[in-house]
Amino acid sequence: MATGPKCADKVQNYIMQTMRNHVSGDLYDEIVSTDSSYNGEEEWSIGSVFEDRNLKFSEHDDEITPKAQDSFRSLDKAYDAIKDTKSGGASYSKLEGLKAFGDYDVEMPTDNRKTRNNWVQDYKEAGLVDVDLDKSDTRPQDVGELTEIGEMMIQTTEELENDIFEGLDMDVGQAYRKLSTQGYGSTEANNGTRIQAFFMYGSGMGHTSIGRETGSSVSTVRTMAEELEGDLLTEDNMWTPEGRDFANVVLEQIKYF
Repeated sequence: MATGPKCADKVQNYIMQTMRNHVSGDLYDEIVSTDSSYNGEEEWSIGSVFEDRNLKFSEHDDEITPKAQDSFRSLDKAYDAIKDTKSGGASYSKLEGLKAFGDYDVEMPTDNRKTRNNWVQDYKEAGLVDVDLDKSDTRPQDVGELTEIGEMMIQTTEELENDIFEGLDMDVGQAYRKLSTQGYGSTEANNGTRIQAFFMYGSGMGHTSIGRETGSSVSTVRTMAEELEGDLLTEDNMWTPEGRDFANVVLEQIKYF
């Protein structure tokens, strides 16, 4: 899989190439223009999200697509590991459980041993903690510690909560839940397609094109768009200003995978 800052470059190039293949010329020019307006008020452009504005294409680089998709899958696992979740009728923040492995003076938000062990397994598989799973029923600080990726996910999630999601109807943990792909039927868990679809909606692509590109059903991507509408996506399935800012942080997170 791609690692380091080049990982985000692969994702950026993949998004731009895919958009150019599916979005009409006029809309494409409007989106990538650094002078375009969003609803006549906000600056609106892909260029405003990708700060380096390095929108070069590598049409013949066969490594771009698989490495970008590996990055989406890795981030999907991280989102799944720290999403808001429910157990026994109560709602919990798995991010708070992750903080218990660091210097945050917090404890696991649940005393249920099975739930705690499942969470720790998820953290480890996502690369967020380095732990001895045989001892995962004891205090987190005694069995392992946060990895660099785990610390990054805590910091960026708190940044999102304080700077971008304040005032929205959903919190970051709920957004992570909506963007992580669950395994059911023939669907592969944590395949990264919902995160991929989120970027494609922001680039002006429609349900059918996104479903085809991600290998998802049209109903699946449409449902996700509806769940994000009003917070991260507009009624026209474009990014809201908050959605645009969220996308920028997602690219920062991807750099670590």
